[in-house]
Amino acid sequence: MPVTRITTPGDVLAALGPRHSVHEWIAATYRAEPLYQSATQALLARLDDLDRQDPAAVADYEAAGAAAIADLEGLRAQVVAVAAPERTRFFVANETCLFRIGEADVHLLGAECPAAIAELDAGGPDQWWGSPILASRAHGDDAPWCPTCRDAAARALEEG
Repeated sequence: MPVTRITTPGDVLAALGPRHSVHEWIAATYRAEPLYQSATQALLARLDDLDRQDPAAVADYEAAGAAAIADLEGLRAQVVAVAAPERTRFFVANETCLFRIGEADVHLLGAECPAAIAELDAGGPDQWWGSPILASRAHGDDAPWCPTCRDAAARALEEG
């Protein structure tokens, strides 16, 4: 069950299963929330009605989807697809979004981390944080960090 960071509309189409759903992390600032919403709608809302056998419809979707991905990237957001046989879930979140499932380690969404991928495959996160600082505040000095994701989060913060 692959986890894919979406960078093109073609990635969305390749990730689709028979059903899909969107799990959305709200932007850190309320001013950005409407921008996340509109870009997510442009990228994912029309998928149920898209005739993938119609080249013109696919071309229209790809043009709108490319603009939506550019808008999200401009907001430092990411789209991550978690494909399972019965459905594909799309997570829209800021680049430094962290998650935790139950008592497992804290992971960075979109990181190349086998443990994070396995946990997203197994189920949806029940705890989310918009940044490593917020995750650390929630857990104090005892934050149960996944070492791979901790390093990836540090690199993301340095690049930002």
